[in-house]
Amino acid sequence: MKDPYFLNIIVPAFNEELNISETIRTIHEIQSRVNLPHKLIVVNDNSTDRTREIVRELQDKYDNLVLINRRGNHGLGRCLNRAYEEVEEGVVVAVMADLADDINDIPKMLDKIKEGYDLVSASRYIPNGSGEHEDRFKHFLSRFLGKTLQLLIGLPTNDATNAYKLYRVSILDKIGILRSDNYTTGLELTVKAHLSGFKIAEVSTVWHDRAEGNSSFKIFKVAPEYMRWFFWAIWNRMKGSMTKPE
Repeated sequence: MKDPYFLNIIVPAFNEELNISETIRTIHEIQSRVNLPHKLIVVNDNSTDRTREIVRELQDKYDNLVLINRRGNHGLGRCLNRAYEEVEEGVVVAVMADLADDINDIPKMLDKIKEGYDLVSASRYIPNGSGEHEDRFKHFLSRFLGKTLQLLIGLPTNDATNAYKLYRVSILDKIGILRSDNYTTGLELTVKAHLSGFKIAEVSTVWHDRAEGNSSFKIFKVAPEYMRWFFWAIWNRMKGSMTKPE
Protein backbone atom coordinates (compact mmCIF):
# COMPACT_ATOMS: atom_id res chain seq x y z
CA MET A 1 0.00 0.00 0.00
CA LYS A 2 1.37 3.41 -0.95
CA ASP A 3 2.20 5.91 1.78
CA PRO A 4 0.22 9.15 1.13
CA TYR A 5 2.70 11.11 3.24
CA PHE A 6 5.97 9.73 1.91
CA LEU A 7 8.17 12.79 1.50
CA ASN A 8 10.00 13.47 -1.75
CA ILE A 9 12.46 16.33 -1.22
CA ILE A 10 13.86 17.83 -4.43
CA VAL A 11 17.03 19.92 -4.34
CA PRO A 12 17.89 21.60 -7.68
CA ALA A 13 21.58 22.49 -7.76
CA PHE A 14 23.73 24.53 -10.11
CA ASN A 15 27.30 25.20 -8.98
CA GLU A 16 26.48 24.64 -5.32
CA GLU A 17 29.73 23.04 -4.12
CA LEU A 18 29.87 25.53 -1.25
CA ASN A 19 26.39 24.62 0.00
CA ILE A 20 25.30 21.16 -1.15
CA SER A 21 27.03 19.06 1.52
CA GLU A 22 25.63 21.15 4.37
CA THR A 23 22.19 21.21 2.74
CA ILE A 24 22.02 17.41 2.46
CA ARG A 25 23.32 16.93 6.00
CA THR A 26 20.81 19.42 7.42
CA ILE A 27 17.86 17.88 5.58
CA HIS A 28 18.71 14.38 6.79
CA GLU A 29 19.27 15.58 10.34
CA ILE A 30 15.88 17.28 10.55
CA GLN A 31 13.96 14.51 8.82
CA SER A 32 15.51 11.81 10.99
CA ARG A 33 14.61 13.83 14.10
CA VAL A 34 10.94 14.03 13.16
CA ASN A 35 11.00 10.48 11.77
CA LEU A 36 9.51 11.18 8.35
CA PRO A 37 10.18 8.52 5.67
CA HIS A 38 11.65 10.37 2.72
CA LYS A 39 13.70 10.37 -0.45
CA LEU A 40 16.15 13.17 -1.23
CA ILE A 41 16.50 13.89 -4.95
CA VAL A 42 19.35 16.17 -5.97
CA VAL A 43 19.16 17.43 -9.55
CA ASN A 44 22.57 18.63 -10.70
CA ASP A 45 21.81 21.10 -13.49
CA ASN A 46 25.10 20.62 -15.39
CA SER A 47 27.26 22.26 -12.71
CA THR A 48 30.80 23.16 -13.69
CA ASP A 49 32.15 22.87 -10.14
CA ARG A 50 32.34 19.83 -7.79
CA THR A 51 28.62 19.60 -7.00
CA ARG A 52 28.24 16.23 -8.72
CA GLU A 53 31.31 14.69 -7.08
CA ILE A 54 30.27 15.84 -3.61
CA VAL A 55 26.79 14.35 -3.93
CA ARG A 56 28.20 11.07 -5.27
CA GLU A 57 30.44 10.78 -2.23
CA LEU A 58 27.48 11.41 0.09
CA GLN A 59 25.48 8.61 -1.55
CA ASP A 60 27.74 6.16 0.28
CA LYS A 61 26.49 7.64 3.55
CA TYR A 62 22.81 8.19 2.73
CA ASP A 63 21.03 5.30 1.03
CA ASN A 64 17.93 7.36 0.17
CA LEU A 65 19.91 10.03 -1.70
CA VAL A 66 19.24 10.10 -5.45
CA LEU A 67 21.49 12.03 -7.85
CA ILE A 68 20.28 13.15 -11.27
CA ASN A 69 22.80 14.74 -13.63
CA ARG A 70 21.38 16.94 -16.38
CA ARG A 71 23.09 18.07 -19.56
CA GLY A 72 22.73 21.77 -20.14
CA ASN A 73 21.68 24.36 -17.58
CA HIS A 74 17.95 24.76 -18.21
CA GLY A 75 16.66 26.15 -14.93
CA LEU A 76 14.44 25.25 -12.01
CA GLY A 77 11.34 24.19 -13.94
CA ARG A 78 13.07 21.52 -15.98
CA CYS A 79 14.95 20.30 -12.92
CA LEU A 80 11.64 19.75 -11.16
CA ASN A 81 10.08 18.00 -14.15
CA ARG A 82 13.02 15.60 -14.29
CA ALA A 83 12.88 14.96 -10.55
CA TYR A 84 9.16 14.17 -10.76
CA GLU A 85 10.09 11.09 -12.78
CA GLU A 86 11.63 9.67 -9.59
CA VAL A 87 8.48 10.34 -7.53
CA GLU A 88 6.12 7.40 -7.03
CA GLU A 89 3.95 8.29 -4.05
CA GLY A 90 3.24 10.74 -1.28
CA VAL A 91 4.04 14.44 -1.30
CA VAL A 92 6.67 16.64 -2.92
CA VAL A 93 8.63 19.67 -1.75
CA ALA A 94 11.43 21.54 -3.50
CA VAL A 95 14.15 23.07 -1.33
CA MET A 96 16.76 25.47 -2.67
CA ALA A 97 20.33 24.21 -2.34
CA ASP A 98 21.46 27.41 -0.63
CA LEU A 99 19.14 26.69 2.35
CA ALA A 100 17.36 30.01 1.89
CA ASP A 101 14.23 27.98 2.71
CA ASP A 102 13.72 26.97 6.34
CA ILE A 103 13.33 23.22 6.14
CA ASN A 104 12.18 23.15 9.75
CA ASP A 105 8.82 24.19 8.23
CA ILE A 106 8.34 20.84 6.46
CA PRO A 107 6.67 19.03 9.40
CA LYS A 108 4.08 21.79 9.90
CA MET A 109 3.46 21.89 6.15
CA LEU A 110 2.87 18.14 6.23
CA ASP A 111 0.45 18.60 9.14
CA LYS A 112 -1.66 20.80 6.86
CA ILE A 113 -1.65 18.08 4.21
CA LYS A 114 -2.89 15.63 6.84
CA GLU A 115 -5.71 18.07 7.64
CA GLY A 116 -6.94 17.59 4.07
CA TYR A 117 -5.16 20.29 2.06
CA ASP A 118 -3.51 19.44 -1.26
CA LEU A 119 -0.90 22.19 -1.49
CA VAL A 120 0.74 24.15 1.32
CA SER A 121 2.61 27.33 0.55
CA ALA A 122 5.31 28.63 2.85
CA SER A 123 4.55 32.33 3.22
CA ARG A 124 6.86 35.19 4.11
CA TYR A 125 3.99 37.65 4.15
CA ILE A 126 1.80 36.51 7.05
CA PRO A 127 2.28 36.89 10.82
CA ASN A 128 5.50 35.19 12.04
CA GLY A 129 6.82 35.12 8.49
CA SER A 130 9.62 37.28 7.12
CA GLY A 131 12.15 37.60 4.34
CA GLU A 132 12.79 40.48 2.01
CA HIS A 133 14.91 40.62 -1.13
CA GLU A 134 17.70 43.15 -1.12
CA ASP A 135 16.37 44.14 -4.54
CA ARG A 136 13.31 46.18 -3.67
CA PHE A 137 11.71 45.55 -7.07
CA LYS A 138 11.81 41.78 -6.48
CA HIS A 139 10.10 42.27 -3.15
CA PHE A 140 7.47 44.61 -4.59
CA LEU A 141 6.69 42.28 -7.50
CA SER A 142 6.30 39.27 -5.21
CA ARG A 143 3.97 41.08 -2.80
CA PHE A 144 1.99 42.69 -5.62
CA LEU A 145 1.33 39.45 -7.50
CA GLY A 146 0.31 37.54 -4.37
CA LYS A 147 -2.05 40.19 -3.05
CA THR A 148 -3.60 40.97 -6.45
CA LEU A 149 -4.26 37.30 -7.22
CA GLN A 150 -5.91 36.98 -3.83
CA LEU A 151 -8.30 39.76 -4.74
CA LEU A 152 -8.96 38.83 -8.37
CA ILE A 153 -9.14 35.02 -8.35
CA GLY A 154 -9.38 34.18 -4.65
CA LEU A 155 -5.95 32.56 -4.47
CA PRO A 156 -5.67 31.47 -0.81
CA THR A 157 -2.03 32.40 -0.17
CA ASN A 158 -0.17 35.65 0.33
CA ASP A 159 3.06 34.29 -1.15
CA ALA A 160 2.10 32.85 -4.53
CA THR A 161 5.56 33.36 -6.07
CA ASN A 162 7.45 31.41 -3.41
CA ALA A 163 8.78 28.15 -4.86
CA TYR A 164 8.85 26.60 -1.38
CA LYS A 165 5.64 24.55 -1.37
CA LEU A 166 4.63 21.06 -0.31
CA TYR A 167 1.98 19.29 -2.37
CA ARG A 168 0.38 15.95 -3.11
CA VAL A 169 1.60 13.93 -6.07
CA SER A 170 -1.99 13.93 -7.34
CA ILE A 171 -1.60 17.60 -8.29
CA LEU A 172 1.12 16.64 -10.77
CA ASP A 173 -1.15 13.99 -12.27
CA LYS A 174 -3.75 16.69 -12.92
CA ILE A 175 -1.69 19.65 -14.17
CA GLY A 176 1.03 17.77 -16.07
CA ILE A 177 4.57 19.02 -16.60
CA LEU A 178 5.56 22.53 -15.59
CA ARG A 179 5.97 25.01 -18.43
CA SER A 180 8.19 27.43 -16.53
CA ASP A 181 11.95 27.14 -16.87
CA ASN A 182 12.81 29.34 -13.91
CA TYR A 183 11.65 30.60 -10.53
CA THR A 184 8.11 31.19 -11.77
CA THR A 185 7.41 27.50 -11.11
CA GLY A 186 5.93 28.37 -7.71
CA LEU A 187 3.41 30.76 -9.23
CA GLU A 188 2.54 28.42 -12.10
CA LEU A 189 2.01 25.46 -9.78
CA THR A 190 -0.13 27.42 -7.34
CA VAL A 191 -2.50 29.05 -9.83
CA LYS A 192 -2.95 25.79 -11.75
CA ALA A 193 -3.69 23.87 -8.55
CA HIS A 194 -6.17 26.54 -7.42
CA LEU A 195 -8.01 26.69 -10.73
CA SER A 196 -8.14 22.89 -10.79
CA GLY A 197 -10.03 22.86 -7.49
CA PHE A 198 -7.29 21.68 -5.14
CA LYS A 199 -7.36 22.93 -1.54
CA ILE A 200 -4.53 25.33 -0.65
CA ALA A 201 -3.27 26.49 2.73
CA GLU A 202 -0.24 28.42 3.91
CA VAL A 203 2.13 28.43 6.88
CA SER A 204 4.52 31.15 7.95
CA THR A 205 8.17 30.88 7.00
CA VAL A 206 11.36 32.85 7.50
CA TRP A 207 13.36 33.20 4.31
CA HIS A 208 17.12 33.77 4.43
CA ASP A 209 19.31 35.08 1.65
CA ARG A 210 22.06 32.70 0.55
CA ALA A 211 25.22 32.54 2.65
CA GLU A 212 27.53 31.20 -0.06
CA GLY A 213 27.74 31.44 -3.85
CA ASN A 214 25.76 33.54 -6.31
CA SER A 215 22.04 33.50 -6.99
CA SER A 216 20.81 32.53 -10.47
CA PHE A 217 17.65 34.64 -10.04
CA LYS A 218 17.63 37.33 -12.74
CA ILE A 219 14.70 39.68 -12.18
CA PHE A 220 14.53 41.17 -15.68
CA LYS A 221 14.39 37.67 -17.17
CA VAL A 222 11.90 36.32 -14.65
CA ALA A 223 9.52 39.30 -14.34
CA PRO A 224 7.91 38.81 -17.79
CA GLU A 225 7.25 35.16 -16.92
CA TYR A 226 5.63 36.16 -13.65
CA MET A 227 3.33 38.49 -15.53
CA ARG A 228 2.56 35.77 -18.07
CA TRP A 229 1.23 33.45 -15.35
CA PHE A 230 -0.48 36.34 -13.60
CA PHE A 231 -2.56 37.21 -16.67
CA TRP A 232 -3.03 33.53 -17.55
CA ALA A 233 -4.58 32.92 -14.13
CA ILE A 234 -6.93 35.88 -14.45
CA TRP A 235 -7.97 34.91 -17.99
CA ASN A 236 -8.70 31.31 -17.02
CA ARG A 237 -10.65 32.41 -13.96
CA MET A 238 -12.76 34.63 -16.20
CA LYS A 239 -13.38 31.71 -18.55
CA GLY A 240 -14.17 29.47 -15.60
CA SER A 241 -11.81 26.71 -16.69
CA MET A 242 -8.19 25.74 -16.69
CA THR A 243 -6.47 25.34 -20.04
CA LYS A 244 -2.79 24.99 -20.68
CA PRO A 245 -1.03 27.95 -22.31
CA GLU A 246 0.53 27.43 -25.70
